[in-house]
Amino acid sequence: MSQMSSSSIGMAPTGLNQVMAAVILTILPILILYLFVQRHFVESVERS
Repeated sequence: MSQMSSSSIGMAPTGLNQVMAAVILTILPILILYLFVQRHFVESVERS
């Protein structure tokens, strides 16, 4: 028991790594789309 707890200190479970990778892959396209649309939205507001 003590050997198992000492070897796992500071290490994330494999499931957590997969979840974080999925979160990044989900958020990244949305963030890129937001930045692109936001720039065009600001430009159109400045024109009017």
